Amino acid sequence: MIFIRKKTIKMVLLIILIPIFIFMTLQGMAITEEHIYHNHFPATKNMPNNWANPITPTFSVPEQGVALYIDLDTYTMTVYKDGKEYKTYPVSGGKTSTPSPLGTWKVSGKSDWGEGFGGSWIAINVPWGKYGIHGTVMPWTIGNCNASKGCIRMKNSDVKELKHLVTWGTIVHIKQDDVPFRAMKSGKFGSDVLNLQQILKDEGYYNGGLDGKFGSGLERAVKAFQKANNIYADGVVGNQTYQLMLQSRE
Repeated sequence: MIFIRKKTIKMVLLIILIPIFIFMTLQGMAITEEHIYHNHFPATKNMPNNWANPITPTFSVPEQGVALYIDLDTYTMTVYKDGKEYKTYPVSGGKTSTPSPLGTWKVSGKSDWGEGFGGSWIAINVPWGKYGIHGTVMPWTIGNCNASKGCIRMKNSDVKELKHLVTWGTIVHIKQDDVPFRAMKSGKFGSDVLNLQQILKDEGYYNGGLDGKFGSGLERAVKAFQKANNIYADGVVGNQTYQLMLQSRE
């Protein structure tokens, strides 16, 4: 009787402890990748919460060479080669709080990175931070959800293969339709800020560079636009200010 009770207790403990062990292991892997990202990317609190960028030119397949079309709504990357669809890979992009840079970019470097990057790193020329395409220690997210700090994740074997296909200057287009709007103000950066700079430049309020960074020059331009439209000139682009900007472009 005592033997049966001891055996039952052991089984119950195993049933309880095994899920806990698996959970802690996965969390440990996530923390490891989080630490690695903090060594190479801007602080999480400064990362943008973008929405779709209508200013960026639409993607067109080049007749020669390789181009990448990344659709973060379907978690897929389509590789085009010499004007034709060559291969499709599952991917994962940035989560809501740390979205990926939307628009058309170019490959600006390749290297072999270990640890959380799966041994392969393909850099893209985003002006407001360090972004790229790489592997991951969390392969279960690939093709299922957007969970990164903004980079494009792939399976380690896939990104290793991709690295041999792309060269410096290869076009990388990142598209995502379902991205929430956020208020923009001084210190923010991202695809939405780049879009804002372009709008105000077209309207004659902003004459600075298009770098996706909300600095003092852009803040002055926003205030000037707000004053011209008889709304409170606080230099913050909320929904009211943004809607007026869109109307001014019609």
